[in-house]
Amino acid sequence: MKAYVYIDGDGVGDKLEGYIINNDLQRAAELSTRINENLKEMIATLLARDVEIFFAGGDNVFACLDLDRELLHRLLNSFLNWTGITASAGVGTTPAEAFLALRAAKALGGGRLIVRGLDGSEERDRTGQAIHAGADEAP
Repeated sequence: MKAYVYIDGDGVGDKLEGYIINNDLQRAAELSTRINENLKEMIATLLARDVEIFFAGGDNVFACLDLDRELLHRLLNSFLNWTGITASAGVGTTPAEAFLALRAAKALGGGRLIVRGLDGSEERDRTGQAIHAGADEAP
Protein backbone atom coordinates (compact mmCIF):
# COMPACT_ATOMS: atom_id res chain seq x y z
CA MET A 1 0.00 0.00 0.00
CA LYS A 2 1.38 3.41 -1.01
CA ALA A 3 1.87 5.88 1.80
CA TYR A 4 3.27 9.33 2.28
CA VAL A 5 6.18 9.54 4.70
CA TYR A 6 7.61 12.62 6.38
CA ILE A 7 10.88 12.17 8.31
CA ASP A 8 12.41 14.96 10.38
CA GLY A 9 15.24 15.14 12.91
CA ASP A 10 14.17 16.01 16.46
CA GLY A 11 15.54 19.27 17.83
CA VAL A 12 18.28 19.62 15.21
CA GLY A 13 17.79 23.37 14.90
CA ASP A 14 17.98 23.80 18.67
CA LYS A 15 21.19 21.74 18.80
CA LEU A 16 22.80 23.80 16.03
CA GLU A 17 21.66 27.07 17.62
CA GLY A 18 23.18 25.97 20.94
CA TYR A 19 26.52 25.45 19.24
CA ILE A 20 26.28 28.87 17.60
CA ILE A 21 25.34 30.61 20.86
CA ASN A 22 28.39 29.00 22.45
CA ASN A 23 30.56 30.09 19.49
CA ASP A 24 31.31 26.44 18.74
CA LEU A 25 31.15 26.57 14.98
CA GLN A 26 33.34 23.50 14.63
CA ARG A 27 30.76 21.29 16.37
CA ALA A 28 27.95 22.94 14.37
CA ALA A 29 29.81 22.20 11.15
CA GLU A 30 30.55 18.61 12.23
CA LEU A 31 26.88 17.98 13.03
CA SER A 32 25.82 19.54 9.73
CA THR A 33 28.25 17.28 7.87
CA ARG A 34 26.93 14.16 9.65
CA ILE A 35 23.34 15.16 8.85
CA ASN A 36 24.20 15.73 5.18
CA GLU A 37 26.02 12.38 4.94
CA ASN A 38 23.06 10.60 6.51
CA LEU A 39 20.68 12.36 4.12
CA LYS A 40 22.71 11.10 1.14
CA GLU A 41 22.54 7.56 2.54
CA MET A 42 18.81 7.88 3.22
CA ILE A 43 18.13 9.10 -0.32
CA ALA A 44 20.18 6.28 -1.84
CA THR A 45 18.31 3.73 0.27
CA LEU A 46 14.95 5.13 -0.80
CA LEU A 47 15.85 5.44 -4.48
CA ALA A 48 16.82 1.75 -4.53
CA ARG A 49 13.07 1.11 -4.07
CA ASP A 50 9.93 2.27 -5.86
CA VAL A 51 9.90 5.65 -4.12
CA GLU A 52 8.95 9.14 -5.21
CA ILE A 53 10.93 11.72 -3.21
CA PHE A 54 9.19 15.10 -3.16
CA PHE A 55 11.89 16.85 -1.15
CA ALA A 56 14.97 15.97 0.82
CA GLY A 57 17.13 18.55 2.51
CA GLY A 58 18.71 19.29 5.84
CA ASP A 59 17.19 16.76 8.23
CA ASN A 60 13.91 16.32 6.28
CA VAL A 61 12.64 13.81 3.75
CA PHE A 62 9.13 13.71 2.28
CA ALA A 63 8.35 10.77 0.01
CA CYS A 64 5.70 8.36 -1.23
CA LEU A 65 6.47 4.64 -1.05
CA ASP A 66 5.08 1.21 -0.41
CA LEU A 67 4.68 1.16 3.36
CA ASP A 68 7.64 -0.70 4.90
CA ARG A 69 7.80 -0.14 8.66
CA GLU A 70 11.07 -2.03 8.98
CA LEU A 71 12.72 0.25 6.42
CA LEU A 72 11.43 3.35 8.21
CA HIS A 73 12.76 2.11 11.55
CA ARG A 74 16.15 1.46 9.93
CA LEU A 75 16.18 5.02 8.56
CA LEU A 76 15.33 6.48 11.98
CA ASN A 77 18.02 4.39 13.65
CA SER A 78 20.55 5.35 10.98
CA PHE A 79 19.88 9.05 11.65
CA LEU A 80 20.47 8.51 15.36
CA ASN A 81 23.66 6.56 14.70
CA TRP A 82 25.04 9.21 12.34
CA THR A 83 24.07 12.27 14.41
CA GLY A 84 23.42 11.24 18.01
CA ILE A 85 19.97 12.86 17.64
CA THR A 86 16.64 11.07 17.26
CA ALA A 87 14.35 11.54 14.30
CA SER A 88 10.61 11.06 13.95
CA ALA A 89 8.48 9.88 11.06
CA GLY A 90 4.84 10.39 10.19
CA VAL A 91 3.03 8.16 7.71
CA GLY A 92 -0.38 8.64 6.14
CA THR A 93 -2.54 8.08 3.08
CA THR A 94 -2.31 11.78 2.22
CA PRO A 95 0.44 14.37 2.62
CA ALA A 96 -1.64 16.08 5.32
CA GLU A 97 -2.00 12.83 7.30
CA ALA A 98 1.76 12.24 7.10
CA PHE A 99 2.41 15.80 8.30
CA LEU A 100 -0.04 15.47 11.19
CA ALA A 101 1.40 12.09 12.16
CA LEU A 102 4.88 13.64 12.24
CA ARG A 103 3.64 16.53 14.39
CA ALA A 104 2.04 14.00 16.78
CA ALA A 105 5.29 11.99 16.94
CA LYS A 106 7.22 15.10 17.88
CA ALA A 107 4.59 16.29 20.37
CA LEU A 108 4.80 12.91 22.08
CA GLY A 109 8.54 13.24 22.62
CA GLY A 110 10.08 12.40 19.25
CA GLY A 111 12.13 9.40 18.27
CA ARG A 112 9.09 7.56 17.00
CA LEU A 113 7.10 6.48 13.99
CA ILE A 114 3.37 7.18 13.84
CA VAL A 115 1.17 5.70 11.12
CA ARG A 116 -2.23 7.32 10.53
CA GLY A 117 -5.17 6.46 8.34
CA LEU A 118 -3.87 3.07 7.20
CA ASP A 119 -4.87 -0.40 8.31
CA GLY A 120 -2.84 -1.21 11.37
CA SER A 121 -2.33 2.42 12.41
CA GLU A 122 0.16 2.45 15.22
CA GLU A 123 2.68 4.37 17.21
CA ARG A 124 6.15 2.92 17.65
CA ASP A 125 9.44 4.18 19.02
CA ARG A 126 12.58 4.25 16.87
CA THR A 127 13.39 0.64 17.79
CA GLY A 128 10.03 -0.56 16.47
CA GLN A 129 8.51 -1.22 19.90
CA ALA A 130 4.77 -0.51 20.08
CA ILE A 131 3.91 2.43 22.32
CA HIS A 132 0.12 2.04 22.20
CA ALA A 133 -2.56 1.00 19.75
CA GLY A 134 -4.70 3.52 17.90
CA ALA A 135 -2.11 6.16 17.12
CA ASP A 136 -4.52 7.47 14.52
CA GLU A 137 -6.35 8.94 17.51
CA ALA A 138 -3.26 10.71 18.91
CA PRO A 139 -3.42 14.49 19.08
